[in-house]
Amino acid sequence: MSHDSASPAAHSHDCRNCGTYAPLRFCPNCGQDTAPHPPSAWEFVHEFITHYVALEGKLWKTMLLLTLQPGRLTTEYLAGRKARYINPLRIYITASFIFFLLIKVVGSDSNAPIQFSAPAEQGASVQAQIEGDEKLRELRAELAQCKAEPNRCARWKVAVAEAELRFEADPKAAVARAGERMRANLPYAMFLLLPVFALLLKAVYLNRRRYYGEHLVFSLHLHAFWFFALLVFALVPSAVSPWVALAMPAYAVFALGRVYGGRWWALALRSLALSLLYAVCLTIVLSLLMIYVLVL
Repeated sequence: MSHDSASPAAHSHDCRNCGTYAPLRFCPNCGQDTAPHPPSAWEFVHEFITHYVALEGKLWKTMLLLTLQPGRLTTEYLAGRKARYINPLRIYITASFIFFLLIKVVGSDSNAPIQFSAPAEQGASVQAQIEGDEKLRELRAELAQCKAEPNRCARWKVAVAEAELRFEADPKAAVARAGERMRANLPYAMFLLLPVFALLLKAVYLNRRRYYGEHLVFSLHLHAFWFFALLVFALVPSAVSPWVALAMPAYAVFALGRVYGGRWWALALRSLALSLLYAVCLTIVLSLLMIYVLVL
Protein backbone atom coordinates (compact mmCIF):
# COMPACT_ATOMS: atom_id res chain seq x y z
CA MET A 1 0.00 0.00 0.00
CA SER A 2 1.37 3.42 -0.94
CA HIS A 3 2.04 6.14 1.61
CA ASP A 4 -0.68 8.36 0.08
CA SER A 5 -3.35 5.64 0.36
CA ALA A 6 -2.72 4.95 4.06
CA SER A 7 -5.40 5.81 6.57
CA PRO A 8 -5.36 9.22 8.28
CA ALA A 9 -4.55 7.55 11.60
CA ALA A 10 -1.30 6.24 10.15
CA HIS A 11 -0.20 9.80 9.46
CA SER A 12 -1.38 11.38 12.72
CA HIS A 13 2.22 11.78 13.88
CA ASP A 14 3.58 13.17 10.62
CA CYS A 15 4.75 16.79 10.66
CA ARG A 16 2.28 18.98 8.79
CA ASN A 17 5.13 21.13 7.49
CA CYS A 18 7.69 18.65 6.10
CA GLY A 19 6.02 15.24 6.48
CA THR A 20 8.67 13.80 8.82
CA TYR A 21 7.51 11.33 11.46
CA ALA A 22 7.21 13.46 14.61
CA PRO A 23 5.59 11.72 17.60
CA LEU A 24 6.78 14.36 20.10
CA ARG A 25 5.86 18.01 20.59
CA PHE A 26 8.24 19.36 17.92
CA CYS A 27 9.35 18.00 14.55
CA PRO A 28 12.93 16.65 14.71
CA ASN A 29 13.55 17.82 11.13
CA CYS A 30 12.14 21.36 10.84
CA GLY A 31 11.35 22.22 14.48
CA GLN A 32 7.68 23.10 13.95
CA ASP A 33 5.24 22.23 16.75
CA THR A 34 3.11 19.20 15.97
CA ALA A 35 -0.08 20.06 17.89
CA PRO A 36 -2.67 21.59 15.55
CA HIS A 37 -4.33 24.64 17.10
CA PRO A 38 -5.68 27.97 15.88
CA PRO A 39 -3.26 30.87 16.40
CA SER A 40 -3.91 33.02 19.45
CA ALA A 41 -3.10 36.67 20.08
CA TRP A 42 -0.81 35.70 22.98
CA GLU A 43 1.19 33.49 20.60
CA PHE A 44 2.04 36.51 18.46
CA VAL A 45 2.85 38.66 21.50
CA HIS A 46 5.11 35.94 22.91
CA GLU A 47 6.89 35.54 19.58
CA PHE A 48 7.47 39.29 19.30
CA ILE A 49 8.80 39.68 22.86
CA THR A 50 11.04 36.62 22.81
CA HIS A 51 12.49 37.68 19.46
CA TYR A 52 13.96 40.80 21.08
CA VAL A 53 14.07 39.94 24.79
CA ALA A 54 15.27 36.68 26.35
CA LEU A 55 12.55 35.57 28.78
CA GLU A 56 12.86 31.80 28.66
CA GLY A 57 14.11 29.63 31.51
CA LYS A 58 17.76 30.09 30.60
CA LEU A 59 17.47 33.77 31.47
CA TRP A 60 17.51 33.16 35.21
CA LYS A 61 20.48 30.79 35.07
CA THR A 62 22.31 33.30 32.89
CA MET A 63 21.43 36.21 35.17
CA LEU A 64 22.64 34.44 38.30
CA LEU A 65 25.98 33.63 36.69
CA LEU A 66 26.30 37.11 35.19
CA THR A 67 25.59 39.00 38.40
CA LEU A 68 27.08 36.79 41.11
CA GLN A 69 30.26 35.52 39.44
CA PRO A 70 31.98 38.29 37.43
CA GLY A 71 33.50 36.98 34.21
CA ARG A 72 32.26 33.42 34.71
CA LEU A 73 29.65 33.66 31.97
CA THR A 74 32.35 34.69 29.49
CA THR A 75 34.66 31.82 30.46
CA GLU A 76 31.76 29.37 30.14
CA TYR A 77 30.95 30.65 26.67
CA LEU A 78 34.56 30.60 25.50
CA ALA A 79 34.94 27.06 26.89
CA GLY A 80 32.18 25.92 24.54
CA ARG A 81 29.35 25.61 27.08
CA LYS A 82 26.98 27.83 25.11
CA ALA A 83 23.63 26.01 25.04
CA ARG A 84 23.15 26.32 28.81
CA TYR A 85 22.96 30.10 28.70
CA ILE A 86 21.56 32.92 26.59
CA ASN A 87 24.03 34.02 23.93
CA PRO A 88 25.98 37.25 24.65
CA LEU A 89 24.27 39.45 22.07
CA ARG A 90 20.81 38.49 23.24
CA ILE A 91 21.50 39.06 26.93
CA TYR A 92 22.91 42.49 26.03
CA ILE A 93 19.83 43.34 23.97
CA THR A 94 17.60 42.18 26.83
CA ALA A 95 19.44 44.35 29.36
CA SER A 96 19.55 47.45 27.16
CA PHE A 97 15.92 47.02 26.05
CA ILE A 98 14.64 46.89 29.63
CA PHE A 99 16.86 49.78 30.76
CA PHE A 100 16.01 52.17 27.94
CA LEU A 101 12.33 51.23 28.14
CA LEU A 102 12.36 52.27 31.80
CA ILE A 103 14.17 55.50 30.93
CA LYS A 104 11.59 56.27 28.25
CA VAL A 105 8.66 55.54 30.57
CA VAL A 106 10.12 57.58 33.43
CA GLY A 107 11.01 60.42 31.07
CA SER A 108 7.54 60.52 29.52
CA ASP A 109 5.85 60.51 32.94
CA SER A 110 7.91 63.38 34.28
CA ASN A 111 5.74 66.45 34.70
CA ALA A 112 8.24 68.58 36.60
CA PRO A 113 8.29 72.09 35.20
CA ILE A 114 11.55 73.31 33.70
CA GLN A 115 12.64 76.67 35.04
CA PHE A 116 15.16 78.51 32.90
CA SER A 117 15.59 81.64 34.97
CA ALA A 118 14.99 82.90 38.46
CA PRO A 119 11.86 84.97 39.12
CA ALA A 120 12.43 88.61 38.26
CA GLU A 121 10.65 91.86 38.77
CA GLN A 122 8.03 92.93 36.24
CA GLY A 123 10.25 95.61 34.66
CA ALA A 124 13.18 93.23 34.19
CA SER A 125 10.83 90.60 32.76
CA VAL A 126 9.48 93.04 30.17
CA GLN A 127 13.00 94.13 29.23
CA ALA A 128 14.09 90.51 28.81
CA GLN A 129 11.05 89.88 26.60
CA ILE A 130 11.95 92.86 24.39
CA GLU A 131 15.57 91.72 24.09
CA GLY A 132 14.41 88.19 23.31
CA ASP A 133 12.11 89.43 20.55
CA GLU A 134 14.94 91.49 19.04
CA LYS A 135 17.27 88.47 19.09
CA LEU A 136 14.61 86.35 17.40
CA ARG A 137 14.23 88.94 14.67
CA GLU A 138 17.99 89.08 14.16
CA LEU A 139 18.23 85.27 13.97
CA ARG A 140 15.36 85.05 11.50
CA ALA A 141 16.89 87.78 9.33
CA GLU A 142 20.31 86.12 9.36
CA LEU A 143 18.80 82.72 8.57
CA ALA A 144 16.77 84.19 5.71
CA GLN A 145 19.91 85.72 4.19
CA CYS A 146 21.79 82.43 4.50
CA LYS A 147 18.99 80.55 2.74
CA ALA A 148 18.66 83.23 0.05
CA GLU A 149 22.40 83.04 -0.63
CA PRO A 150 23.52 79.44 -0.01
CA ASN A 151 27.18 80.26 -0.63
CA ARG A 152 27.12 82.99 2.02
CA CYS A 153 26.93 80.64 5.04
CA ALA A 154 28.35 77.22 5.77
CA ARG A 155 25.83 74.43 6.29
CA TRP A 156 26.85 73.94 9.91
CA LYS A 157 26.27 77.64 10.61
CA VAL A 158 22.75 77.38 9.20
CA ALA A 159 22.07 74.32 11.37
CA VAL A 160 23.36 76.10 14.48
CA ALA A 161 21.28 79.18 13.70
CA GLU A 162 18.15 77.08 13.25
CA ALA A 163 18.78 75.32 16.56
CA GLU A 164 19.31 78.62 18.32
CA LEU A 165 16.15 80.00 16.76
CA ARG A 166 14.14 77.00 18.02
CA PHE A 167 15.50 77.50 21.53
CA GLU A 168 14.87 81.25 21.60
CA ALA A 169 11.34 80.79 20.29
CA ASP A 170 10.34 78.08 22.80
CA PRO A 171 13.03 76.93 25.26
CA LYS A 172 10.88 74.28 26.95
CA ALA A 173 9.89 72.68 23.66
CA ALA A 174 13.50 72.75 22.44
CA VAL A 175 14.78 71.04 25.59
CA ALA A 176 11.96 68.47 25.47
CA ARG A 177 12.76 67.74 21.81
CA ALA A 178 16.46 67.32 22.58
CA GLY A 179 15.71 64.99 25.49
CA GLU A 180 13.41 62.85 23.39
CA ARG A 181 15.97 62.58 20.59
CA MET A 182 18.68 61.73 23.11
CA ARG A 183 16.60 58.90 24.58
CA ALA A 184 15.82 57.62 21.09
CA ASN A 185 19.43 57.60 19.85
CA LEU A 186 21.38 56.70 22.99
CA PRO A 187 20.80 52.91 22.61
CA TYR A 188 22.37 53.01 19.14
CA ALA A 189 25.33 55.03 20.39
CA MET A 190 25.95 52.54 23.21
CA PHE A 191 25.66 49.64 20.79
CA LEU A 192 28.30 51.22 18.55
CA LEU A 193 30.60 51.53 21.56
CA LEU A 194 30.62 47.75 22.10
CA PRO A 195 33.12 46.96 19.31
CA VAL A 196 35.17 49.99 20.40
CA PHE A 197 35.43 48.60 23.93
CA ALA A 198 36.39 45.19 22.53
CA LEU A 199 39.10 46.85 20.45
CA LEU A 200 40.44 48.58 23.55
CA LEU A 201 40.49 45.22 25.33
CA LYS A 202 42.51 43.73 22.51
CA ALA A 203 44.98 46.61 22.72
CA VAL A 204 45.31 46.40 26.51
CA TYR A 205 45.68 42.60 26.43
CA LEU A 206 47.67 42.37 23.22
CA ASN A 207 50.06 39.84 24.71
CA ARG A 208 47.20 37.39 25.39
CA ARG A 209 46.84 36.74 21.63
CA ARG A 210 43.09 36.29 21.89
CA TYR A 211 40.75 36.66 18.93
CA TYR A 212 38.80 39.90 18.62
CA GLY A 213 35.55 37.93 18.91
CA GLU A 214 36.55 36.74 22.39
CA HIS A 215 37.01 40.33 23.53
CA LEU A 216 33.62 41.15 22.00
CA VAL A 217 31.94 38.42 24.06
CA PHE A 218 33.42 39.90 27.25
CA SER A 219 32.32 43.38 26.13
CA LEU A 220 28.73 42.20 25.62
CA HIS A 221 28.57 40.50 29.00
CA LEU A 222 30.12 43.42 30.85
CA HIS A 223 27.84 46.02 29.27
CA ALA A 224 24.82 43.79 29.94
CA PHE A 225 25.74 43.73 33.63
CA TRP A 226 26.23 47.51 33.62
CA PHE A 227 22.75 48.02 32.16
CA PHE A 228 21.21 45.77 34.82
CA ALA A 229 23.19 47.64 37.49
CA LEU A 230 21.99 51.00 36.14
CA LEU A 231 18.45 49.63 36.25
CA VAL A 232 18.91 48.78 39.94
CA PHE A 233 20.57 52.18 40.48
CA ALA A 234 17.48 53.92 39.11
CA LEU A 235 15.07 51.91 41.26
CA VAL A 236 16.73 51.61 44.67
CA PRO A 237 16.59 54.33 47.37
CA SER A 238 19.21 57.07 47.20
CA ALA A 239 20.95 55.69 50.30
CA VAL A 240 21.74 52.45 48.43
CA SER A 241 22.52 53.86 44.98
CA PRO A 242 26.17 54.85 45.78
CA TRP A 243 26.94 51.21 46.60
CA VAL A 244 25.48 50.15 43.26
CA ALA A 245 27.64 52.77 41.52
CA LEU A 246 30.74 51.43 43.27
CA ALA A 247 29.83 47.86 42.32
CA MET A 248 30.03 48.62 38.60
CA PRO A 249 33.80 49.31 38.33
CA ALA A 250 34.56 46.68 41.00
CA TYR A 251 32.65 44.09 38.98
CA ALA A 252 34.62 45.00 35.84
CA VAL A 253 37.95 44.50 37.63
CA PHE A 254 36.97 41.10 39.03
CA ALA A 255 35.59 40.04 35.63
CA LEU A 256 38.84 41.04 33.91
CA GLY A 257 40.81 39.06 36.47
CA ARG A 258 38.73 35.91 35.92
CA VAL A 259 38.75 36.05 32.12
CA TYR A 260 42.27 37.34 31.41
CA GLY A 261 44.19 36.39 34.53
CA GLY A 262 47.51 37.96 35.45
CA ARG A 263 48.97 39.55 38.58
CA TRP A 264 46.86 42.00 40.53
CA TRP A 265 49.18 44.95 40.01
CA ALA A 266 49.11 44.35 36.24
CA LEU A 267 45.34 43.96 36.40
CA ALA A 268 45.04 47.28 38.21
CA LEU A 269 47.18 49.07 35.62
CA ARG A 270 45.29 47.54 32.71
CA SER A 271 41.94 48.37 34.32
CA LEU A 272 43.02 51.97 34.81
CA ALA A 273 44.25 52.27 31.20
CA LEU A 274 41.06 50.68 29.91
CA SER A 275 38.90 53.01 32.00
CA LEU A 276 40.69 56.14 30.80
CA LEU A 277 40.62 55.12 27.13
CA TYR A 278 36.97 54.13 27.29
CA ALA A 279 36.08 57.37 29.11
CA VAL A 280 37.65 59.33 26.23
CA CYS A 281 35.71 57.31 23.64
CA LEU A 282 32.49 57.65 25.62
CA THR A 283 32.96 61.42 25.93
CA ILE A 284 33.57 61.78 22.19
CA VAL A 285 30.53 59.68 21.24
CA LEU A 286 28.21 61.42 23.71
CA SER A 287 29.45 64.85 22.60
CA LEU A 288 28.75 64.00 18.96
CA LEU A 289 25.34 62.67 19.94
CA MET A 290 24.61 65.86 21.86
CA ILE A 291 25.53 67.96 18.85
CA TYR A 292 23.29 65.80 16.69
CA VAL A 293 20.22 66.05 18.95
CA LEU A 294 20.64 69.77 19.55
CA VAL A 295 21.62 71.00 16.10
CA LEU A 296 20.76 68.56 13.33
